[in-house]
Amino acid sequence: MLVDVTIFVAVVTIFVVVVTIFVVVVTIFVAVVTIFVVVVTIFVVVVTIFVAVVTIFVVVVTIFVVVVTIFVVVVAIFVVVATIIVAVVTFVVSHVLRSRQALARKARNKLNPSSPVAIDRSIAIVRSQCFM
Repeated sequence: MLVDVTIFVAVVTIFVVVVTIFVVVVTIFVAVVTIFVVVVTIFVVVVTIFVAVVTIFVVVVTIFVVVVTIFVVVVAIFVVVATIIVAVVTFVVSHVLRSRQALARKARNKLNPSSPVAIDRSIAIVRSQCFM
């Protein structure tokens, strides 16, 4: 009977040792999984910070593009206004120059009736009267 009790105690001791080894292995596994979770959490935090920095950069670039676009639109409006002003000034100046040239031509013709223009006009008047 003492042998039976000794064998039983030995079996129970072996069982306790096996369970203890199993608990140690499970504890090591839980520690490894915990370390993995901590590493993944750190990675997620780093990626989140990176995404935040990239988002801030995109917002800054977008604001810059909007400001440049507004500047380009303002410059385009100034160019259009300047083009209209130049066109109006060119039209007025050319009209004034034409009318001054016409007045100068009339004055020259009155002062110099033998000028080629006056002679051509006289010939045209004579021809028109001949064919009447």
